[in-house]
Amino acid sequence: LSDTYYPGWKAIVDGKYQKIIRADYILRAVRLEPGAHTVDFIYSPGSFKAGLFITILTIFAMIVSFLLTYIVDIV
Repeated sequence: LSDTYYPGWKAIVDGKYQKIIRADYILRAVRLEPGAHTVDFIYSPGSFKAGLFITILTIFAMIVSFLLTYIVDIV
């Protein structure tokens, strides 16, 4: 694979997680035994998970704020 190495990538070879190694200083690679294989690369950085958590928390806070404002206006 001729793609830049960057933390957050995961490799799955034939259904099993495999360690990604740095090739030629900037590329990512996985070691394979001879033969045919299915290789999947998944990008799942920790920053994405943190951003998703913050987004969900913010949406929840906005909904609660809207509901509290709506209830106060009714009373």
